[in-house]
Amino acid sequence: MTSKPVIKTIIPQMGNTYSSFPSVVEYNNYLYFYYRQGVKDSYQCHGLNGKVRCLRIEKACLLGRFRDDDDSRPQLEMGEDFCVFDGENELDAIVCRLESELFTLCSRVYVRDTFAATYISFSRLPMFDSRHEVVVKGVDWVVFYGKPFRWVSGYVFSAYGVLKGGTDSIPLVLYTEDFTSWSVMSYVKSIHKNVILNENSIVYDGSRYIMFIRQDSAPYGIWYCVSGDLQGWSEPVKLISSAVAPMAIVKDGRCLLSFRYLYNNDHSAISIISPFEEVKMDNIETYEGSPFDGGYTDLTFIDDCLFVLYYVGNVNGEPYIRLAKVSI
Repeated sequence: MTSKPVIKTIIPQMGNTYSSFPSVVEYNNYLYFYYRQGVKDSYQCHGLNGKVRCLRIEKACLLGRFRDDDDSRPQLEMGEDFCVFDGENELDAIVCRLESELFTLCSRVYVRDTFAATYISFSRLPMFDSRHEVVVKGVDWVVFYGKPFRWVSGYVFSAYGVLKGGTDSIPLVLYTEDFTSWSVMSYVKSIHKNVILNENSIVYDGSRYIMFIRQDSAPYGIWYCVSGDLQGWSEPVKLISSAVAPMAIVKDGRCLLSFRYLYNNDHSAISIISPFEEVKMDNIETYEGSPFDGGYTDLTFIDDCLFVLYYVGNVNGEPYIRLAKVSI
C-alpha cells in the first residue's frame, strides 16, 4: 500500500454475537451498510438466529471520522441501525445499486440439515420490506455471491450452486429481466480433479469480463477466467494459493481484488491486490482464531477514495465489522 490504511469499526465486537457478511451502497448522501448478525453457536458455522440488519450513516459524518487521526476513537458511533429480515437463520446480506434508482438485496435462510432458501429483493431505494425465493430452472440449489450488474435488457447475477443431476457446486452466471424468471447464462466447471469451485465475483475491465473464483477444497486458492460475452469462459487459471472469498471491483480500467488470505489454521488476513499488475499483496488487517470468522469483503469508492468493508475474527469467535480507507 502507498500508506497505512485508516480503519474504523462499524459494528463492534459483542459477547456471544456473530456479526458478518457486510456490504454497502451509497444513496442520497447516506451509506447503507447491510450485514448479518447472529448468535455464536458451535453447532453451525457462523452461528444461529441470524438477522439481516442495516446501519445507515450520513456520508459527511462518516468521511469526517476518517479525517480524524485520533486512534482512541476508532468506532463509528452514529447512524440508525434496524432489522430488515428475521427468518429462522439469515445468512447473507448482499446489497447492490443496479441503476440510479434500482437496488437489490440478496439474502438467504439456512438451517443445517433442515432448511435452505435463497431470496431476492428489489426497490427504487436501498430499503427493502419484501422478497421472494429464487428458483432457477435446471439448478437444484443456488446461492448468490459477488455483485450483480446491468446487461442487455436485464441483469446478471454471479452465484454458485449444483446443476440438476450434479453433485459438486460450480460457479453460475444467472440472468433475469424481472427478478422473477431466471436462467443460467453460463457456468464454469473445474478441469482439475478434486478442485471444487464455487463463490465468484465478475467484473468488466473495459475489454473483457473477468470471473474470480474460490477454490472450496484444500489447499484452497483463487482462480480466474475471462469471457467476451458472459457465455463462453476461458479455462480457469489459479491466481493465488491459500486464499478464498474473492471480491473484485474495476475503477478507470484498473482491477482490484480483495480476499481472505490463509497463513495457517488460526492466522488469517483481509488482503487486497491489483491482480494483473506487478505489485505485492497487501494485508489490510490480520486476525487470530478460525479463518472462517472473518475475511469476506466488499469494495466501494466513496468520493473517489477506495474503501474496503469486511468482518474480522478473533479467538473468541465473536467477529465484528470494520471499514478501511485504503490506498493501493
